[in-house]
Amino acid sequence: MSSLPFGSLSPYRPRRFIPADLNLGDWPQVAPWFDRLEARAPELDATELVTIPNPIDMKALDDAYARATAAPRPIEGPYVLYAGKLAVNKGVQYLLDAIVGAGITWPVIVIGDGPLAGSLEADAKKRGIDLRELGWLGREDVWTWMRHATMLAFPSYGPESLSRVLIEAAALGVPIAAMDTGGTRDIVQPGVTGLLSADPAEFSRDLARLAHDERLRAALGAAARADVHVRFAATSVVERVEQVYRGLLIPSAA
Repeated sequence: MSSLPFGSLSPYRPRRFIPADLNLGDWPQVAPWFDRLEARAPELDATELVTIPNPIDMKALDDAYARATAAPRPIEGPYVLYAGKLAVNKGVQYLLDAIVGAGITWPVIVIGDGPLAGSLEADAKKRGIDLRELGWLGREDVWTWMRHATMLAFPSYGPESLSRVLIEAAALGVPIAAMDTGGTRDIVQPGVTGLLSADPAEFSRDLARLAHDERLRAALGAAARADVHVRFAATSVVERVEQVYRGLLIPSAA
């Protein structure tokens, strides 16, 4: 059996490829694409597909971790962080319901912008939620807010590929509650490096779990930080690429 290496080298525009054991019935948006690929390349049936993630500059994130840890907190007290586009496919319309359902009264810090910015702010005012929209920020400022966040809320329900926000939050040791969608599970190991939910109601319950369990937050954050260093650091990714090529050139080396 031969092996084909796959993976984008850009840390910001990743591509996902489909492992052989994936049930394509669960992925109607990619099944037609894969069917066409199989028709053009029938040899894929007998080919091992190796999924290799995008390399991440962990040194930059480690440096940011050290700087942010030493820097004053952006605000006093705990807060929930959302970072990303304010759009329907990012699940922003579920965020405030989840916060209310979880009984969280902390500030909700929103980094990003988009078509739902205005309605999100208006809804927060009606509900008495302390929502603070900061707009788009430079990456150093984003990392500082991430490092000190009590948790990251990731309600996206669209076909996420390999979220940079999740990887960076994990590298900075932030406890994560996320919807189980797209490539999110490729980053977050349920119950080990974060919490994954199947629907908005479960997402709200996961936020409540994190809010009320400091030990769980610490355990998930530490495990996530260690995990992404092993799996996504550029040195690890390069080694995996080299291993695939060694297996092609020297099968006994695989």
